[in-house]
Amino acid sequence: MSMFIRQNFYLKSISQNEIGKVVLTFDDGPHPDHTLKILDILDAYQIKAVFFMIGKNVEENPGIAKEVASRGHQVGIHSHSHSLNFGVLGSKKLKEELVVCANMIETATGIIPHLFRPPFGVTNPTIARQVNLQKLVSVGWSVRSFDTTTHSIEKIVKGVRKQMAENSIILLHDRLDQTVRALPHIIDSIRGKGFDIGELSISG
Repeated sequence: MSMFIRQNFYLKSISQNEIGKVVLTFDDGPHPDHTLKILDILDAYQIKAVFFMIGKNVEENPGIAKEVASRGHQVGIHSHSHSLNFGVLGSKKLKEELVVCANMIETATGIIPHLFRPPFGVTNPTIARQVNLQKLVSVGWSVRSFDTTTHSIEKIVKGVRKQMAENSIILLHDRLDQTVRALPHIIDSIRGKGFDIGELSISG
């Protein structure tokens, strides 16, 4: 169950928007090239999104992280190192992964992040405890774009179109060229179904 974030087995996560708007979310940035291209596309469509940032990438690209925030997008924590071993880290290391990433984001953007997306969507009791101790809101997804598994724009767009509903949270990655190229088609497809696109709504 640790890999099925939507099941809320260990950690309660938001996997659908609370209001009837589709949410575009981007993991793994900021990227020195692709993130800026994505921001320009979102600006052209007058859309706000959520960017879950890796701390070490924020450290390397603080100006781009700041640009994300300055353009009015929501920002969240995606761990500091995005380690392949994230699911087996102990409490001390997990806390460091969350706190250091949060500090990097705050330093670069001036925003204290409260949103968190676990790397790989992995959850377990240790992760849940640290997320709760840091008073973070865990965010999953309801639609996977599979942009990390294919370079085909057609497959990415078709896959998103097949899964989406009016309150979907869509998982994308702003480190990938294929995501940049697919994004306008994804947006057109969402709007073509009559769905609105907006920010993530968090109650309370």
